[in-house]
Amino acid sequence: MVRNVGLDFTRSIAILMVLICHGLSFFFMNHNVIGYVYVFGYLGVELFFVLSGFLIGSIMLKDIYHKPKWKNLYEFCAKRWFRTFPAYFVMVIILYFVQKDNFNMQTLFFLQNFRAEHLDFFAVSWSLSIEEWFYVLFSIFFLFLAKIRNSSKKSFILVVVLLLILLSVSRVYYVINYSPLWDFGVRKQIPLRFDSMLVGVLLASIKLYYNKIYEYIPKNRFYLIANLLILFFFGVLYVYNGIVHDTINSSFYGRTFLFVIVSISCAILLVYFEKCKINDLSQGVVKKLITFLSKTSYSVYLVHFPIFMFIAGKYQSNPSILSSLFLMLLSLVVTYAIAITIFLFIETPFMQMRNKLFPNHAKDGVGRY
Repeated sequence: MVRNVGLDFTRSIAILMVLICHGLSFFFMNHNVIGYVYVFGYLGVELFFVLSGFLIGSIMLKDIYHKPKWKNLYEFCAKRWFRTFPAYFVMVIILYFVQKDNFNMQTLFFLQNFRAEHLDFFAVSWSLSIEEWFYVLFSIFFLFLAKIRNSSKKSFILVVVLLLILLSVSRVYYVINYSPLWDFGVRKQIPLRFDSMLVGVLLASIKLYYNKIYEYIPKNRFYLIANLLILFFFGVLYVYNGIVHDTINSSFYGRTFLFVIVSISCAILLVYFEKCKINDLSQGVVKKLITFLSKTSYSVYLVHFPIFMFIAGKYQSNPSILSSLFLMLLSLVVTYAIAITIFLFIETPFMQMRNKLFPNHAKDGVGRY
């Protein structure tokens, strides 16, 4: 099975940004880093969303949209759940014994995003809820679309674009009428965040149906420079200033169009990463490190937050930079030790079982997703 190093690199960047976000928030909050916390956390998760939409969108197109059978829908969902459920529910069980009082049934059904206090039990699970519901709802939707439109490529792209517009309009309506907070009220709400993954699906469809356009994008550096400028000024800088100056919760742009603009920028970066020279790396240290960070990213994402919280709560008595740095490094070591264990003894056996049950999935080179 051939791995795309560029996509692994994207996933590695995403998990490192999330780790930096929570590392700063738990160990360096006395050093005026609040703006950086949200910038790293927001962009890291957005990269995950777009990458997930791109990879899973490719599978949806191949296995559901172009083979619209209920059996394929069942296999698609089963394969996804073999990938995501085992490690997730292992963490739920562990957290249940650690903080039983915060447990809520919504976490078992990926419905914890609708009330802020429900996320106290498993804080980072909000993004997984969005992804899981996206997989289920849109795989069903694309199956029906394929049956109605006879798997037309133009219909698929048109519908995805219309859905992106509809979701943006829905977010505008919601913000105008309910004035939600930026983070929990918009960023973490299931129906309002499907657009990030839909951008990834749109990118997958462009790669499949209009590959010449997809191949042309990374050949022109102008697009990369323009995209980085847009991402910086209309994404990074806007979020940073909004958090530092406490204006993000009242910002119309920040709670509406920011999300789709940043998602599109992440999608364009994804094209460059997939096609960049990093894919030419031989089996050296750098490639092995990227592959390691990518493979363990899901387990690391699941386990790091409670570990950071425990170590910070127990040992963070001296606010000096040196002690904070030491505790953060200690947290990372513990995180990766536990994450590697979960990857080796939970994730890997279930993925091997999945590939035996669905051998075509492994043969097609998507067995790791």
